[in-house]
Amino acid sequence: MPDLAREFGTPLYVFDETTLRNRARRAVASALAGGPGSRAVFASKALELPRILSILADEGLGIDVVSGGELFVALHSGIDPHVISFNGNNKSQQELREAIDAGIELIVVDNLHELDLLEALTRDRVKPVPVLLRLNPGIDVHTHDKIATGVLDSKFGFPLWNDDAAA
Repeated sequence: MPDLAREFGTPLYVFDETTLRNRARRAVASALAGGPGSRAVFASKALELPRILSILADEGLGIDVVSGGELFVALHSGIDPHVISFNGNNKSQQELREAIDAGIELIVVDNLHELDLLEALTRDRVKPVPVLLRLNPGIDVHTHDKIATGVLDSKFGFPLWNDDAAA
């Protein structure tokens, strides 16, 4: 490692490609065991490095993005748009337009505002845009407030207890 540090500088992160590929394959196999439509997806926010994303996608993982910046990196890393899903609760009209234009696999919709934006952006399109509605069950799981995403007043997902989820 000292030789690598001298050659590339520090801090330096070193990944073993074989290990990364093997773990990706195991994740894909585990997801496929879940039945038709099951799939393993890597959250790019965990490690948004173009070569890492490319390796993971090569091994069959989908790539999840939560911002226009992450979408840009994924697309410019050579990731097939058909394996990219766009998550996140605050997507802008521009980000949604870029995702639609790129032909990504799926847009995860968190609220009526996003649904309205998508409707306006796709009104004149012939080809439908695949969406997944994120539902909020309104449960308290007794965890840290900053990571609780299914509680009554969470910004994530359509609440099941009011008319938003029915819309």
